[in-house]
This record gives sequence, structure tokens and C-alpha cells, in this order.
Amino acid sequence: MAKGFTAVFKTKLTDTWTTASDGEPVGTVRHDGNKTYLCVQYDDAGVAAAANKACYYGLGDFVNFKVTSDISDAEGSSGAKAIAAGVLQAAITDQDYGWIQVGGVATITTDAAAGAAGDVVTAVGANDGGLDVIAADIAVPCGILLDTSTGAQVYYLDCPFNH
Repeated sequence: MAKGFTAVFKTKLTDTWTTASDGEPVGTVRHDGNKTYLCVQYDDAGVAAAANKACYYGLGDFVNFKVTSDISDAEGSSGAKAIAAGVLQAAITDQDYGWIQVGGVATITTDAAAGAAGDVVTAVGANDGGLDVIAADIAVPCGILLDTSTGAQVYYLDCPFNH
């Protein structure tokens, strides 16, 4: 009886690599248990990557699977709203590659602003590396805040562009 599919990957979820050919191609989707991951390229834009921090797509960068944890860079000068990409699994060096979690239960070590369990969250209004409670209908939701413990908050992620 079939139980799903098995895939072999060159990299672990916490690996990073410098050259695209050294790991999985950007845009590769990976399922592990009840969690979903996406292979991306990181652009630090002044904010270094750190494991368990949120990252965002810049304007148009979702087509290239390029992410940053710098919320102001993701929003740009045009007034565009940032879109949450996922949660970094490692500290990816600028322009290098690695994995982000895009679905399932995840812990982020940057507090959401004034959130309560059950609140829907987004990148709009967040601090660098975090998520925030949706306050406007123009924000793209990316998950639900499950636990509001100080210092590390637990979310159920369902980030856009993850499949």
C-alpha cells in the first residue's frame, strides 16, 4: 500500500550553499512530516539572516524565489506591501541558498506585535524577521499565531507561493 512519496535531497534543511548547482534548485518544494519547505536565495539588504526568523519576498522577487528579512527592503520605495515568504532554517549568507519553512507549525524568535493566540498574521507592519497581526484587509495572510510565549512564538504557517 502506498504511503506517499520519497525524495532524496542533496542538502539538509539547515544547510546553506554558495553556488546554485551545489544544492537543490531554487523553487524546490520539500515535505517533511507535516511541514513544507522551499529552497530560496537570500538577499540580506542590510539585515543578516538568522534561523527561526521570518523572511519576505521583495516586489517581484517571488518569481525568482529571492527573500530577505529586511521588511523595508521587501516593501521598497513604491509603497508596496511585503509578502511573507516563510521562516529561515539557517543563517544564509547574502546571495547564498538555503531552505525556508512555508507550511506547518513553526517557531519564530521575533515577537509578533500585540498578538493573541488565534490571530491571523502577515508581513505587513512587522519588524525585521517577524510577523504581525493583520490590521488591514490589504495585507496577505501567511498563518495563525498559536502561542504567544515571550521570546519565541509558535505559528501555523501557510505562506503564499509555496507550491
